[in-house]
Amino acid sequence: MTSIKIKEAATDLESLIFPRYADSKLNNGGMLGEYLLGMRVNNGTKSPLKPKTTITFETDLAYDNITGCTFVPKNSECIFWDTTEDKFSNKGCKLISETKGQVTCECDHLTSFGVMLDVTPSLIEEDADLETATAVMIIISVSALVITEAILSWNVCDPVKFMARSPERNRNVSIFLAQLSILLLVGSNARMPCWTCECVGAFAHCTWILAVWWIVAEGNFSLQRSVSTYPKLPRFLHYFFSYVLNIALVGALVGVSLTNGEHYYLNRDVNNEVISCWLHAWANIALIIPIGLIVLVNTMFMVYAVRKHNNKYPREIVGWRTILSSFKSAIFLTFVACCNLYAVSLKSYHFLPYLFIWFNLMPGVYILWTSIISNFQIRNSLKKKLGLGSKKK
Repeated sequence: MTSIKIKEAATDLESLIFPRYADSKLNNGGMLGEYLLGMRVNNGTKSPLKPKTTITFETDLAYDNITGCTFVPKNSECIFWDTTEDKFSNKGCKLISETKGQVTCECDHLTSFGVMLDVTPSLIEEDADLETATAVMIIISVSALVITEAILSWNVCDPVKFMARSPERNRNVSIFLAQLSILLLVGSNARMPCWTCECVGAFAHCTWILAVWWIVAEGNFSLQRSVSTYPKLPRFLHYFFSYVLNIALVGALVGVSLTNGEHYYLNRDVNNEVISCWLHAWANIALIIPIGLIVLVNTMFMVYAVRKHNNKYPREIVGWRTILSSFKSAIFLTFVACCNLYAVSLKSYHFLPYLFIWFNLMPGVYILWTSIISNFQIRNSLKKKLGLGSKKK
């Protein structure tokens, strides 16, 4: 089998770009894309060859978008210029394989070979005002989280109390990382190569599952103070499920994405225009299922523990008020997290992101308010430490 390999740098592609044939069609009725990367072999004749010839085209244009990650190419088409019909045709040619930056075709004749690349310029316009507002809201929120943790860590000097704050501290840190990931996601696809964009998406995926885990876990730890029969998992299991399994899940999805070339972390529309560095289409299942399992399993634990406690201690009934009081922060923060994640997948010109940018502000401000500003015990403790308490005469 004859084999030909064509390798050109992305900056030299102009010498290999055929003229655009906007009105031409392939024999199978498919419309041509924007550009054709190709070469001529044996002066354009179409004499049948046995065995067939394979041609490999190598180019960064097929994936890296040169100026930024604005689109994901659809399947390339192996074609040739039919001198008899005076148009492009795919008779006798077929696509063998397509990987990152490499397309291999097989043809049964020698002629002007080509690969039609789908390199349509991005039609999605970035909204600078929306990006700025989103960034400002997130910066305020993460700043509030940093202030909260700094004050609480300084105020709680007792090692036992410090360890008791572990669920709350992990929740705050994971929300901090998750919100930073959104800050990275804002308009990032237009500023970086696609592989970097996918790394950002994987980081965001990992941090948001982590955030939801510790948001719900903090509610469970809060309820344990009122329910003596609550199943107490060892702390290392919380870390194992939240960090190790989470990283393993995201790592597996990244591996599958790289193997089959589906680019699961490039969220795009029906025209393959990249909207954001986030999960694409059905790949969102890798986010929905873990979050659903986290909520479901913790709810089952909660119902089991409350029923067992109420049967064992009928005089100390734990009602819905106690449950809602323990989980009010978890319910609110989980709702805000879902709104944030939904907004990430929207196009910038949609009106909903303007509504959802306010949800970017809420996590840090809410935690600062409930943990410090409205917490009577913390306020009094801080006053004493700062010497602001009233002195008795």
